[in-house]
Amino acid sequence: MIEEQSIVKVAMADLNVAGPSGILRTTGLGSCVGLTLYDPLTKIGGMAHIMLPSSAIAREGQLNLSKYADTALPILLNKMRNLALLQPVWWPRWPEGPRCLLLPVAGTRCGSVRVMSSPARQV
Repeated sequence: MIEEQSIVKVAMADLNVAGPSGILRTTGLGSCVGLTLYDPLTKIGGMAHIMLPSSAIAREGQLNLSKYADTALPILLNKMRNLALLQPVWWPRWPEGPRCLLLPVAGTRCGSVRVMSSPARQV
């Protein structure tokens, strides 16, 4: 039996999860970071289109928790757990293009500084 696959879109400053028949898709990463997590046991994946590293730099008003790395990751993990992630066995992936911190670093250009503030490294 052929299982039909569904595309699950992840917009800018957004996050989403998909089960075995889902395909996570985002576009326009540019200098953003596309964080994906995958549990090979349950075949559940999650993706966050992260724009900024910390919610501490947010301006007053409505806070989009999916926009910041420090708030998006816990939400993404909880959504994956809700889809039957039984154990924290997941494989983080950083896409090839955007490997820069989203904070200015003296003497560097975006793209020349790798994502080093996260304990998860490209595997």
